[in-house]
Amino acid sequence: MKPTRIAGMTGRAGFSAAVALVLLGAVAADALAHGSSLLPPPPKEPPRRTPPPPRPPPPPPPLPIDPPPAPPPEPPPEPVPPPAPSDDVDTPTGPATGKRPAVRDPVRAYKTGGEDRSWRIWWEFNREHLLGLRSLLRNSGTKTGEGHGEGYDPLAGRRAEALMALRRVAHHGEEPTLRASAIIALGRFGEDDDARTFLKLVSEGRAPGDVLEAAALALGLLDAEESAATRESARDWLGYALENEAALPPRARAFSIVAAGLRARSDKAILVRLVAACADPARRDEEVAALLLACGLARDPMAQPELLRAARRGTVGGAQLSDEERAHAAQALALSGEASAVPAIAALMRSRRSGVQTRRSAALALGRLLREGGLDDERARAAAEPLLEALRESPDPMLRGFAAVSLGGATPPRGIPDLRDAIDRGGNAALRPYAALALGLAARSLHDESARPIRAFLAGELAKSREIELSSALSLALGLARALEAKDALLERLEDGGSPTQERGAAAQALGLLGDATPRVAAALAAALEERSADVVQDAALAMGLLGRRETAELLAVRLRKTDSGAVQGRIVLALGYLGNAASVGPLLETLEDPAQNEIVREFAATALGILGDRRERDVLFDLDAWCNYLGATTSTHELIRLY
Repeated sequence: MKPTRIAGMTGRAGFSAAVALVLLGAVAADALAHGSSLLPPPPKEPPRRTPPPPRPPPPPPPLPIDPPPAPPPEPPPEPVPPPAPSDDVDTPTGPATGKRPAVRDPVRAYKTGGEDRSWRIWWEFNREHLLGLRSLLRNSGTKTGEGHGEGYDPLAGRRAEALMALRRVAHHGEEPTLRASAIIALGRFGEDDDARTFLKLVSEGRAPGDVLEAAALALGLLDAEESAATRESARDWLGYALENEAALPPRARAFSIVAAGLRARSDKAILVRLVAACADPARRDEEVAALLLACGLARDPMAQPELLRAARRGTVGGAQLSDEERAHAAQALALSGEASAVPAIAALMRSRRSGVQTRRSAALALGRLLREGGLDDERARAAAEPLLEALRESPDPMLRGFAAVSLGGATPPRGIPDLRDAIDRGGNAALRPYAALALGLAARSLHDESARPIRAFLAGELAKSREIELSSALSLALGLARALEAKDALLERLEDGGSPTQERGAAAQALGLLGDATPRVAAALAAALEERSADVVQDAALAMGLLGRRETAELLAVRLRKTDSGAVQGRIVLALGYLGNAASVGPLLETLEDPAQNEIVREFAATALGILGDRRERDVLFDLDAWCNYLGATTSTHELIRLY
């Protein structure tokens, strides 16, 4: 249902904005999918709560359109007896089952032997949050046209043209996934008319599933000035969707719940109905995780008691939560930004009766709170201690990896000696890349004198590494650490055509992060734009953008016309969106409106236009999946975190 954020463009073509790896990932020709090639498929558990017989829904609220009657509710699923209680969790959980299969999986999912590559997924999901990549690119000097100040608009004088093009696709596109991509893009920078379109789609309920899901979420993404009538209609619809299971199909309703959480930040009436919805024990499983996330996204103390109850007792509305659902409670507590949540999250992480996904999510939740600051010394210590314990002692390599990046990414960083030990004393292969990234993040936030020994350590480890994943992570770490002394070593890796593309792409990214636009660096990156590897092309393009090369957008536009590879085209299109360059707009509009163009590439073009048009400092979608335990996602939240 949307372009996949991560490598591999696999599965069913998709929804708008896939956190598609602007810096990382292996995009394959059948791109953008309902499933990322790096992500393990979403869990598909039998329900743990049996809904009561469906009640006839009340009439929907008045809208500025005339919706037909709501579709009949789906019959409740057959009850499934819960498994026997586990010694490792507080509450019964359903058996682990597989996810929707991906068409292809070039990197192999973590559960099938790719643990050591999972760091790439984490980095892609968190890159924007950690670096503010979009702001870095837009402030790097790559802009063309007039107005390079604070109010600079990358769409320049073509904003209205871009909106009209996206609206044509959203209304009249033949492929549902292409329409969905355009709708999400309109959610990022649309206007009052677009909000009314989204309301019309969800209230009628007749559009394909991808379109309904996109329209539901787009109601929460909008940041435009709305008329009082439109705001009231959105409030009425979202309240109706919160309270009536027949309002939309289950996943679209879950997206509506998340949209309600986003709207609740500025609308107390929606917040009250959102909190009240937590008392309903008869919710479908897909909606529970969305409800918890929505309470966190609302960022209001009124929702805090419900989240604390879900974390501590493992219940919502009196119904017991699965391991994955409880993991979302930990994530939601971090999203709320409340320092008072630290003791509850730390207790979840330490408890031997917490499920594995709950503990992993708790580690990342503590990392987010430590990263964003605002914790006093006592709470910061309380957050760091369980992370250090897990890094040193946990038998779960993924928990250790999440603990590592949470410590290295903290403000200020913590556990640096332990992070070094995890790399040079025979640490687990899945852990070492996380530890390398953590050290890079730590060095980036320290002053030069404290960062210098970390940079030297990372450079020494890169010189002796023979592991593709560790070498790639070490290269990125050196870029993060601004280790100019490693420039020649990174150049050699990029220029070595015989090296693995993963290593060369990481070296290109690192060179861009160093910010040293010497002639040799610029020439090496320009040469990489001509290569056949989609990974190397995109990474080189973004590196050139970070270096402030004004000609980057023009070079990419030429390269876009020269290649017939869908994978390379998709990467170039996304890179054009991230550059924040007015010269990107023309090629993106041409691609979006060309019916002969590959459908997936057109979806990427819609996504890129949405990224260009959204002028907010913090991107709502990127903020949603930062510090997220992608391994513990439900089906619906798995879809959400893969949107760009």
